[in-house]
Amino acid sequence: MTWRPRIGIEHQEVIDRFPEETLNHWGLLLYKLVCDPYTATVRYGEDDRIVRTAAAGPLIVVVLLNEGTTTVTVLQVVHLG
Repeated sequence: MTWRPRIGIEHQEVIDRFPEETLNHWGLLLYKLVCDPYTATVRYGEDDRIVRTAAAGPLIVVVLLNEGTTTVTVLQVVHLG
């Protein structure tokens, strides 16, 4: 099953400013999230299978998973580079 990403304009503006190497990490992470968000993420606080964290290279992303609509919503993007 493929999940659909939802990225708000405020997060997309941050992503658009990433250096090229970070964009490569973002692309791979996004691919993993839409293929299987549960194996691409770890729990965020209490494991409710809804709010999860993913990391790749200098990126940390917090996502909200909605199994009913198979949607991965980006809640926060942190670039450590």
